[in-house]
Amino acid sequence: MNLNNLFLLTFVFFLSHSRLHQPTTFRSCNQVETLLSPHNISLQNTQPISNDTSVYYWLRTSRLGPFPSPHIKISGRVRALLLIISGLETNPGPRKSPKFPCGVCSKACKWGQRAIACDECDQWFHVQCMGMNSSTYEHLGNHSVSWYCTSCNNPNHSTTVYDSSLTCTNSFSVLSNSCSMRSSSPTTNREASTSSILDASADCNPFGIPKATSSPKSNTRNPVNRKEHQRNNIRIICINFQSIKNKVAELQVLIDSTNPDIIVGCETWTNQTMFSSEFLPDNYEVKRRDRGTDDHGGVLIATKKDLITSKIHVSEEAELLSVKIDLPRQRSMIVTAFYRPPNRTDDLYIQSTVREITELMNQHKSSVFVIGGDFNLPDIQWPNRLITGHSYPSHVNNQFINMADDLSLTQIVDFHTRKEQTLDLLFTSHPSLVDKCKCLPPLGKSDHDIVLTDTLITPQRCKPIRRKIYMWNKADMDSIKQELKEYKHTFMDQDFTDIDSMWNNIKTFTQDLIERKVPSKMTSNKFTNPWANRQIARLSQQKRRAHRRAKKTRCQKDWDRYKTLQSQAQREVRQAHDKYMEDIISGDIQENPKRFCHT
Repeated sequence: MNLNNLFLLTFVFFLSHSRLHQPTTFRSCNQVETLLSPHNISLQNTQPISNDTSVYYWLRTSRLGPFPSPHIKISGRVRALLLIISGLETNPGPRKSPKFPCGVCSKACKWGQRAIACDECDQWFHVQCMGMNSSTYEHLGNHSVSWYCTSCNNPNHSTTVYDSSLTCTNSFSVLSNSCSMRSSSPTTNREASTSSILDASADCNPFGIPKATSSPKSNTRNPVNRKEHQRNNIRIICINFQSIKNKVAELQVLIDSTNPDIIVGCETWTNQTMFSSEFLPDNYEVKRRDRGTDDHGGVLIATKKDLITSKIHVSEEAELLSVKIDLPRQRSMIVTAFYRPPNRTDDLYIQSTVREITELMNQHKSSVFVIGGDFNLPDIQWPNRLITGHSYPSHVNNQFINMADDLSLTQIVDFHTRKEQTLDLLFTSHPSLVDKCKCLPPLGKSDHDIVLTDTLITPQRCKPIRRKIYMWNKADMDSIKQELKEYKHTFMDQDFTDIDSMWNNIKTFTQDLIERKVPSKMTSNKFTNPWANRQIARLSQQKRRAHRRAKKTRCQKDWDRYKTLQSQAQREVRQAHDKYMEDIISGDIQENPKRFCHT
């Protein structure tokens, strides 16, 4: 034993006999070394512990109990003992950089977030930053599917899921879902032990493919910041209007409840004499392609004004319209609205449409493509690309199937949109960026369901412009008049050298007076329906639940209940909208004409 250890042991004996309430004696120095040995101290540490650090942990756990908090006075002997411990590390303080930073956004990968790690470079990535949807993430946790790391470009054959945890007392036991080994007392009989294991295994289900090859899937649902997810990512709804001008009130209720970023519409039945502001709110920028021959057909794409958009293609032959949306990192998203009339089955029309879509994708190869609308292709079973019906000629179905295969487009609508047929489709070039796709009840008396799609795409949004509005009807006019009278005498008594100084003095005084005496408010960019009350919102939610239940059960009783709620909600919406318009154009328009103009 060297001099340093002997000096430490002397302090330990001195402290134990003078400070503690129950002194302890030792028979020999070997007993003290045994207590101070790092092998006899239970710590959650994988690194070897020096003797100096062992003294500190021994004092904390074995003799002094919990280490004194800052509110408890520490004796001088304890301070002296801590000062001579050279192997004790100081407090590192708060961490400046995250322990597990994301390879894309550089933010911390926390336990409450979904993330994956690369086995080669040991780099963590947020699932949302990787552009991976929920189904793909769960598929990686359940199967041995290789994925490529964006940092080192190496394949990973075994996944490491961040929010997974293995709940098992024995780390060497068999990974099985429904098997629970029966506990029994230890026995020396080998045959009895083997028999108990076989009996326990017989109660389990067959193993088959393990639930997870690298890390098991957690059974608990992690909290998700829904507000951030809904506000940042793009939401798209595809609607077959069948005359949008007859469904203005219902459309405003739908926008108020779903808050979509992009509206892809077909069969608008509009013409050039109609303004887009007649049926859509002011916070949407509308691009239209009306049918010039009659008042039917037509497509539109409406985007929120905080998105940076531009019209890039309008077809002359087909009802086809494309809009470009800017994304971060100089990327873009191409949204296309398409409507094929049921009577257009000629080869020239189909080939022209396919050629325009192909040329558009070739011009923007690095963009994310979304093509939605009513294709009128009920004969195609899109999951397996099979033609099962004979509603249209086979060459029509085959050309659209070949287009999807050649351009690597995936059709994501997996439910019926009109009775027992899937007519409204949504193609995308990046299916991994689609979070979910669900069905909403039709708009008004339309027979086409609405397709709502949430993506994992974060667009580049413009900062909203807010303006200050002075409420002069609440201004203190008497005080303003009094201060103006006082300022008149002050202004006349002053000597000004030039006209600019006089104007600056008047301007400064006037602005300060308005700020102090006139209340103000900032404009809001949030869209709200002034006539939509709680009863309308409640009926809309009940109608949506009834529609979901009717499509699931296919029971006539559920369909009757949905139709009743649909008629009731439509009647309530139109009554509230008409009453609001009547209140605006009321009998006092002669006395208060500004009310009509401001509205």
